[in-house]
Amino acid sequence: MTFPQAIEVISRLCRTALAAQQPAALRAQLLSQLATILGEVGSTEAARRHVDEAMELAQASGDAQALLDAARAREMSLAGPDDAAERLPTLIADLLTDWCLEPVGDPMHGYGALVLPVRRRAGEDCVLKVSWLDEETRHEPTALHAWAGHGAVLLLAVDHRRGAMLLERLDASITLQHQPIMHALDVAASVLRQLHIPAPAGLPTTTATAERWHHTLALEWRRLGKPGTSRLIDAATVTCGHLAHDTAPQVLLHGDFHFANVLAGTRQPWNAIDPKPLTGAPEYDLLPLLRNRWDDITASGQPAHAVRRRIDTLAEATGLDRAKAHAWAFIRSVDDALRGHAQHDTQFETIAWEIAHALAT
Repeated sequence: MTFPQAIEVISRLCRTALAAQQPAALRAQLLSQLATILGEVGSTEAARRHVDEAMELAQASGDAQALLDAARAREMSLAGPDDAAERLPTLIADLLTDWCLEPVGDPMHGYGALVLPVRRRAGEDCVLKVSWLDEETRHEPTALHAWAGHGAVLLLAVDHRRGAMLLERLDASITLQHQPIMHALDVAASVLRQLHIPAPAGLPTTTATAERWHHTLALEWRRLGKPGTSRLIDAATVTCGHLAHDTAPQVLLHGDFHFANVLAGTRQPWNAIDPKPLTGAPEYDLLPLLRNRWDDITASGQPAHAVRRRIDTLAEATGLDRAKAHAWAFIRSVDDALRGHAQHDTQFETIAWEIAHALAT
């Protein structure tokens, strides 16, 4: 058995144990072990969620060993990004030298990446993107290579080991976030049609996601104190079971396709950026376009009707199955709501529940 296979087996055993009712101290220790494992394989976001819960349970139990394990898990599983931040100046300098680049603007950053405007020796304006590699970012170059600039930012060079990409320069000041909403929906549908191509091997799948949620949504709902209604959780669980066995053709998905992730360019008018790619049902990609630009939804005074109208407009414009579009957006919104509740993000949770209610009727 290889090391990655061993990690997966241990991780699965931890999840199985956690599915049963356990004392708080034991649950904290299991979560600490799982967080450490996830950190080892680069699943930083998941590790952070588990280690935070482990610390809460350990503190509630008052068990000294559980507290010590949670503290160690926090240190071990979350050390990566801090170390990466310390190494970042040297890494950037090395990449500028290796790729013969000149910095020509101020760096921009989000949660998981730094983007630096640069210029190639021949005078071509580009951006250098350096990401902290985790389960969501590590497949970005794979998707960009498959798209080859059709509907997406053009990948010029990649260094997988260092988590670096050289990308064409787009106009970050012009996105679909601020275009008239009907025009934005038309453009979004056009870009999605270009992105939904046969998927390369090795990506996470939406069927696996649906299968996982089928088994975990109700457990997570109970763990969080039963936010929302049991009707929605039960419906989402059943829907996940159906979608997990969908045999329709699978395509390459963006994974985080919303209006602010579509930028203007000179090579082509509109370009998707920052994918979190998966393989699966194309209808999966529509949900972020519902929760993004929420003010346009509420301005109608009938948010449930506006949610259904927007997703139906997108399904028709992209040629996708309306029922599946509703189903995927519904279960993704239920997962969003639970995640928002766990992270105490009230606005995100509220929007997610509204979308879920609109699509459950």
